[in-house]
Amino acid sequence: MKKNFLLSIASIIFILFLIEITLQLARYEYYPLKIKKYSDWREFHSFQDKRYTYEPELLWIKEDALIFNEENPKKLFALGDSNTEIPEGWTFYLSELLDKENFTVYNFGTAGYTSYQGLGLLKRILPFKPDVLLISFGSNDAHVVKTQDKDWKSRKHRLKLLLLLKTAEDRLKFLLTKQIGIVHRVSPEDYEKNLQKMAELAKKSNVEVIFLTRPFVYCEEEKENPDLYYWKAYGSLYNSIVKKVAEKYDVPYIDLYSEFEDKQELFIDDSHLTCQGHELAGKFIYENLNI
Repeated sequence: MKKNFLLSIASIIFILFLIEITLQLARYEYYPLKIKKYSDWREFHSFQDKRYTYEPELLWIKEDALIFNEENPKKLFALGDSNTEIPEGWTFYLSELLDKENFTVYNFGTAGYTSYQGLGLLKRILPFKPDVLLISFGSNDAHVVKTQDKDWKSRKHRLKLLLLLKTAEDRLKFLLTKQIGIVHRVSPEDYEKNLQKMAELAKKSNVEVIFLTRPFVYCEEEKENPDLYYWKAYGSLYNSIVKKVAEKYDVPYIDLYSEFEDKQELFIDDSHLTCQGHELAGKFIYENLNI
């Protein structure tokens, strides 16, 4: 009887092994159920976007992210998402204004980045000793998805059989409840912790840190009838966390959101500025730096 039991266990293990090998050969991956206005670009940026290289911790990174040119004795690092990254965006105009003050502006903005990724990148660039650090996140953090960044990064390394079971679990829950469990790429609680850690690391390195609120278009109709599946419904919450952390650590913040609120003509979409918008943002940041 014991022999039969052991044979049964061995057979089950062998079958599971075969299933795992089959899934590995088929390169099976877990893809969450899509949600309304689904906006998860992580798969694209990590493995398809030619601008970036896959990186296990940061998910994706620019190949030239850590290249420095000592043009001026003082360095300002701009850390943020796609609204920061654009080559001729606000960092470009800020650089022109700061050049006369012997500052070189380094643009570490990366499309799709959250504060989770920003914190990881900050740990890598702080040893290069910037004098000033500008931090602008929140938009991608608020995105509504099925898996948070801190969990998503490990999914490529899980057993494929576990991913298959996760897919089955999602489908079963949806069939029974007709609801899709959602989370933010970075929860408000984790967003606050990430910003706090950034402030602490900067202060420890004697770097002047300045937070920026994230500008975006949010009309009155959207405020009255918020779409809870869309990140903009939570944008103001994430901006309020920026102010909260800045006040707690006694560091300045520049309120770009308020400066561009109700100025839809300065946006090309919900959250990205026009050329004129970027020029005005660069000037506004410069005027409020106090460095």
